[in-house]
Amino acid sequence: MNNPANTANVTENSPAPRAHRSLAFDRHVATGGYTWWYVDAISDDGKHGLTMILMIGSVFSPYYAKARRQGSPNPLDHSAINVALYGKGGKRWALTERDAKAVRREPDRLQVGPSAVSWNGRWLEIKVNEMTVPIPRRLRGTIRVHPTGFNERPFDLDRRGHHVWWPIAPIARIEVEMHQPSLRWRGEAYLDANWGAEPLEAGFDQWDWSRGMLNDGRCAVLYNRQERGQKH
Repeated sequence: MNNPANTANVTENSPAPRAHRSLAFDRHVATGGYTWWYVDAISDDGKHGLTMILMIGSVFSPYYAKARRQGSPNPLDHSAINVALYGKGGKRWALTERDAKAVRREPDRLQVGPSAVSWNGRWLEIKVNEMTVPIPRRLRGTIRVHPTGFNERPFDLDRRGHHVWWPIAPIARIEVEMHQPSLRWRGEAYLDANWGAEPLEAGFDQWDWSRGMLNDGRCAVLYNRQERGQKH
């Protein structure tokens, strides 16, 4: 069982009427390290769901893991946008790893292959243009995430400060307008970011998180991790 001291609890319910700071899509990624931006959502009617991870130095990539064993790889050579749609008539999954030549980064814009993400200080817009697997089908559309509240504070996840979690918008609204497949819905969403100066597995033996809505309308997020070599 994880040590309760390894848990961060964040609540967020403040309005976001003003522009907020950059999401730092051009953040430096250390050799062997990673950064990602994460979105999940469920439709208001509960019939559809979505998960997206925008990754530089993909922690899921066996190619990146192999490259780390062999030397000092460029994290940008292992970039991807992971998209998963759930629900009747809209189940799709895409995860294509691309090299640095396919990546363009600015403080408020990230492009990985034909898909692009932009932040205007008020909402996140994701233009998805991917091919699904295992059956190759086009996955194309626009997703907008509107923070209901905005958390300015990142959290160190380890004692050395090598791994950081930033719960950007624990509460948000989402608009999903997909052209392929034809799908449109709105719902509740969550947005965060993580980054690390080393591989995730170098810092932790265990790593998990959860979140849920409270009765008063706020959102609680619990982040649990067991640092490598730390006693239970």
